[in-house]
Amino acid sequence: MRQVAAMFDSRALAQDPAPAWHGVAELEPGSFLASLRPEAHHALFHLGRRRVFRHGAPLLTQGHTPHWVMVLLRGRVKVAHHSDDGREVVLNIWGPGDLLGVVPSLDGEPADATIIAVDDVEAQVLSTVRFEAFLQSHPEAQRVLLQVLIRRLRRATRDRTQLALNDTFGRVALRLVELADRYGERDDGRIRITLPLSQNELAAWTGTSREATSKALQLMRQRGYIETFRREIHVLDIASLRRRVAGVLGS
Repeated sequence: MRQVAAMFDSRALAQDPAPAWHGVAELEPGSFLASLRPEAHHALFHLGRRRVFRHGAPLLTQGHTPHWVMVLLRGRVKVAHHSDDGREVVLNIWGPGDLLGVVPSLDGEPADATIIAVDDVEAQVLSTVRFEAFLQSHPEAQRVLLQVLIRRLRRATRDRTQLALNDTFGRVALRLVELADRYGERDDGRIRITLPLSQNELAAWTGTSREATSKALQLMRQRGYIETFRREIHVLDIASLRRRVAGVLGS
């Protein structure tokens, strides 16, 4: 397992003096921040400091035990596990409002995944001590945290099931549908996805090889389901992609 001693890459880190709530992007539905009441927002942002991470910078490294938690305010991150032989498995993509580093921070165990900025990212950083104090003084936040962790567990179970039942085409379709639903912008009958992942990373997220992922994307282009550009995919027929995934799952 790769371990990095430094918590942050100081070259990638800068402090933003703006107020904590200023300029926060649209929050992910169901995220920790989106589920809190305004008074809890106010208290939370006065306990931490805002940090900025450039694209490609690590927010947390696998094997490190953080003494902080982060609330993502802008941009997206990938959560990835690296095997002993260097292979990468992308576990998830998180966006604005999501809570990062909370499990290893609260249980004191080393993180089992690395978190890397796939956009330029802003996050609110709180020490573990302050976050625990926030939870103790805001029972609502305890309930929200529990709900978030349960949703993540359910999502992980669903992901394992869907990936196991789908072939490569279905796995790639599954991820494109997810990206379209979470980050897609509708434009004249199509859904434009500004892809935060390279083709290698998309393959790591689908659990397939880069070559197999490339072939699946090519077949989707031939069928008129998508158009691909550099770091951008236009979904032309989302219904066909949904049917492909749902048909395998029998839903």
